[in-house]
Amino acid sequence: MRQGWGRIAGLLGCLLLVPAAAVAAWGQPPDAGREATFNAAVDLLQQSITPSRDGRHHDMLRALRHLQDPALSPLFEALARDDEPLIMTHGILGLAEISPAHRIDTERVLAIGRIDLQVELLSTAMANRLMTNEQARQLLADPRVDLAVKVMLAGFLIRDGQLTDTRFLREATEQSHLPRAAVAAIMLMQLQDPTAAERLERIESNVDPRGRDMLRQLALRTAYRFEFHRTAPWALGLADDPDAGRQVRIAALEVALRFGAENAASLWQQRFRQARDTPTRTRLGLVALRTAPWGPNAVYEQLARRREPLLNHIGMVGRAMAQQQRIAQAVTDLARLEHPMANTWVLQYAGELAGQNDAVAILQGMIRLAASPPDPAAAGDDPHAQAIRLDHAATASQLLMDRAPGQAIELLRSLLHEYRRQEPVVRAILAGLVRGNHARAHEVVVGLYPIGTVASDDLRLLLLARGQQPLSPREMAELAVLVRGGGSDQLTLRLQAAWVWIKRTRNVEPVMQQVLAAR
Repeated sequence: MRQGWGRIAGLLGCLLLVPAAAVAAWGQPPDAGREATFNAAVDLLQQSITPSRDGRHHDMLRALRHLQDPALSPLFEALARDDEPLIMTHGILGLAEISPAHRIDTERVLAIGRIDLQVELLSTAMANRLMTNEQARQLLADPRVDLAVKVMLAGFLIRDGQLTDTRFLREATEQSHLPRAAVAAIMLMQLQDPTAAERLERIESNVDPRGRDMLRQLALRTAYRFEFHRTAPWALGLADDPDAGRQVRIAALEVALRFGAENAASLWQQRFRQARDTPTRTRLGLVALRTAPWGPNAVYEQLARRREPLLNHIGMVGRAMAQQQRIAQAVTDLARLEHPMANTWVLQYAGELAGQNDAVAILQGMIRLAASPPDPAAAGDDPHAQAIRLDHAATASQLLMDRAPGQAIELLRSLLHEYRRQEPVVRAILAGLVRGNHARAHEVVVGLYPIGTVASDDLRLLLLARGQQPLSPREMAELAVLVRGGGSDQLTLRLQAAWVWIKRTRNVEPVMQQVLAAR
């Protein structure tokens, strides 16, 4: 039974055992509820494509795109022709995400008059595998493509070792757009262009010290993002440059460690010995943590001898990775300290770099951490500590399905049962599954008991509805209640429920006609 109808049951005195669907339809003709749900679904779709001052339509459109349903093609086609640029980008990306080839239409992108939107769309497409390197190479050869777009595409091609023509990068370093010029110079450095360092110095000479540091930060982020390992010597020199700002030196040291610059470990150790305050030591410790999968063991042995818990555990993580032993245990022990930046790294490591068995153990540990009593020594007085733990648990749930769906289904079912009396943890696990949109996510909740709270039961119902198995009449009635706003007040959740209801009641064509006719 859906919680929230209890007040009605109390007032009427005899409805405690009446199904929620019957309460929802009380006193209405049989088709009245269906018509109200249809109208609510249409209204939600219209809200999603109508620009709002608070930007909620962007969240709603992302929620629709997240479903990756080809039946949404007419809607995305209409959006892709919209006069509002940001609405149009949702349409173009939505079409790419549901296309059979899972590819963006570059001709649509080139037809956009704004270069900044072209850069944003194509960068998103490359990052999300909605565009091939072959498409990128074709764009580089297309005279219609702006230099800004070409420089952006070059980063992905250089990372994959598929860029040979560097003339346009040299051209970019000569132009007045200094951020783009600095990025192009760092790309030339990766390509071993002998003039790259000189070009970068000349670009930096055109700005004051603050502007120079901003350009260097951008160049360092580019090097790190695209794994430009040949920038390591330059980064090491920058890390030891007294004229560079402190943040630049820290970022440069991280790049140097990440790509194995000779003497980078020695410089880190020197900086650590010279540190006189806890914040500086912590920053250096986090640099070591983020480079632990590649860092030299000497750094971590030094940290492992420290008494400060965070630094000691970072040292133990680095030692475990160097020895390839008990990695999951070391990472999980670090997570229990609940340092926000460290735990952000833990999730990233488990999602991208850890072996599958280690990833499963670490992510399970992150969920269990949210269910354990808060440690005052770890969380302190942070009022947001529990919210952060639950958000991390949701992310861990999502990543578990991505990394190991076969194991995740049974493991998450077991955790949902184990923590059935800790509703916030249950809700976090279900929220992660909804976020992830894995094709098998609904299997986690098939046959799952009613949880007893509106928020969690709505998530459970949406997961079931997004699957392919039939829903019972009661489940369909509860889905309709959610669409009409009788459960969650989250528009994105209701919107996804509305689309699922539309599909299951075979109303796609009439809904699309009504929504698109109102544009």
